[in-house]
Amino acid sequence: MNLEERILASVDTLELDEQAIVQSLNAPFSDQIARSDSKGPLQSCRGSFLVELLKAALSDEGRIAIRIPNIRLVSELKATSLKIEKTVSLPNLVPEFPVCFDQCAFGQLELSEPSCIPS
Repeated sequence: MNLEERILASVDTLELDEQAIVQSLNAPFSDQIARSDSKGPLQSCRGSFLVELLKAALSDEGRIAIRIPNIRLVSELKATSLKIEKTVSLPNLVPEFPVCFDQCAFGQLELSEPSCIPS
């Protein structure tokens, strides 16, 4: 089962931006870093999608980290008891709703606020 299929097992449908986010994770890690440095356009996603994406992507044995830059959360992100020994990087995250990582453990969690990202 690929990444998108694993997410769709828990989330009914994917919005266009969410599909693009999933596809971007198939790019080489160096391309993901370059995208975060570009301060490109924000991609909107739901909190429930992001939680399921983290679970699915980080359960992949071959993946050592996940980097999802330039996203706007359009609903509450409520993750509880996630235990991930890998690095999660969400540079330029714009939350429009509360973000909660209650009782979660990450190898490393990197969050940075946006600076001059166009809406």
